[in-house]
This record gives sequence, C-alpha cells and structure tokens, in this order.
Amino acid sequence: MDVFQICILLHFVSDALQDILREVHVHTPDTGYSIQINPNAPELSHPLNQYGFNASEKSSIDFELKVCHDAFIYLSAYSDMDSTAVLYEIVIGGGSGQKVFLRRKDGFTVAENPLGTGNTQCEQFVPFWISWENSNLKIGKGLIVDEEIVIDWTDPDPFSIAGVGVRTGFGQSGQWVIHVEASGEFCLTGGTRGTMDILKTSIVREYDCPLMCLRVQNCMGFNFNKLSESCELISGGKEMTTVSDSDWIFGTKCFQDKCLACI
Repeated sequence: MDVFQICILLHFVSDALQDILREVHVHTPDTGYSIQINPNAPELSHPLNQYGFNASEKSSIDFELKVCHDAFIYLSAYSDMDSTAVLYEIVIGGGSGQKVFLRRKDGFTVAENPLGTGNTQCEQFVPFWISWENSNLKIGKGLIVDEEIVIDWTDPDPFSIAGVGVRTGFGQSGQWVIHVEASGEFCLTGGTRGTMDILKTSIVREYDCPLMCLRVQNCMGFNFNKLSESCELISGGKEMTTVSDSDWIFGTKCFQDKCLACI
C-alpha cells in the first residue's frame, strides 16, 4: 500500500459526539519545580498548540484537572514554550492544593488567593478557566469564564499571549481534560500504524472505525487493517509515535486547524 494522507469529514456527528470531540485528554508527569527554582520549567510543559489551540487568536481557556496539588499553566509570548520568552506561570493547587498563584517570568508572585471549596483533588476532576483579554489576567473555578473568579489582575507591562503549556510538579503527575474546538474531521495516513496505547480492538468495517473512536472517551485516533478489518482505538494524552506498516491506516482527530497525523 502506498503511503498517503487524506482528511475525512464526518458531517453527521451528533451534538453528544461533538462534546467528546472537544475534549483533549493530557497526562502530565512530575517535572519538578516552578520557575522560582527552575527558570527552564516552561520548556518541560505540554504545549497545547499541537492540538490546534492558537492562543494568539483566543482570550481564554477552560479545562478539568485531576491532581493532588501543584499544576502549572504557562501563558507565553512564544508558542513553543521557550524559557527565554516573557510569560506568566499560574499554579493551581499550590499551598497543598489550596491556593492559586500568578507569577511573571521573573518568579515574583503578582497575585495569590485561596481556592476555597474548589481545591484540587487527587481522585476527581475539578473545572477551572483562565482568561487574558486586554492584559487582564483572570483565573476562576468552573467552566464559565468570568464566574467564580479567584484572581483578577491587570498587567501594567503587558505582552501578547502566543502559547499555552501545562505541566505538573513537586512530586505530582496530573490528568487534564482540555476543551478545544474540534472540526469533526479525521486525518488518515496510509502505510502507517500508531504505536501509542490501545484502548480497544474490534473487527469492524472501515468506515465504522472512526465512528467508534468518536464514541469512546479519550480516543484520539485509530489504526485500521484493511486485510483483517481490525480496528484499534488509540488513547490520548501520550506522545504520538508511529511505524511504517503497509497493511495499516492510521487516523487521528482534527482539532481546529491541527490534524495530528498530518502535522
């Protein structure tokens, strides 16, 4: 089979499936300390531009987070989380899971407040949002921007946000559900098989494989073998790795303008 790349559009995706398509599941390992101790900490974060989240065209983000404490979000002037860029470091669940801290790159905390009843949790997801419109940095609980505000601070020396990255540290790994607009498309690469974790394997027809992926939480893509009609659903939250295999087709979901298999 020749290697090829195409994009398929599922016009008949229901509202419920669209909700699943908007969720990007990310696992972040323990990557150490904050920028107060490690100035290169932003480079250890998971950049969200790989999922099509273009921070320069956005002014907010909302997500769900499962971590005991110390989850970091970076709002950077660079999309690639270069540690030389001017940036903000937001710590959700600092102070043993009870506080939010907002810092600029120099490591100085410009704002902090307790989370109250919305503390981070080790065993369940807690929703948060962040906005940066007109250099007004706001951080809140829930999924509705400008409600349940925890921090509201305007930067007297502002800069444009081009990238967002997430990580966890101080001995903690974390699970994130990032809400990103999806296009309802899959990018297919022939002669290729994804080698990430497999959620489920089934024998189905070729056009049923992407539909199965849409219906399974945390499915970021699939492998399909045209000879055996084997459909492997691929887990999200891991680095994308592939091998060449002429019998397989590798497909991934598209988020905004990014189709992961076609990057």
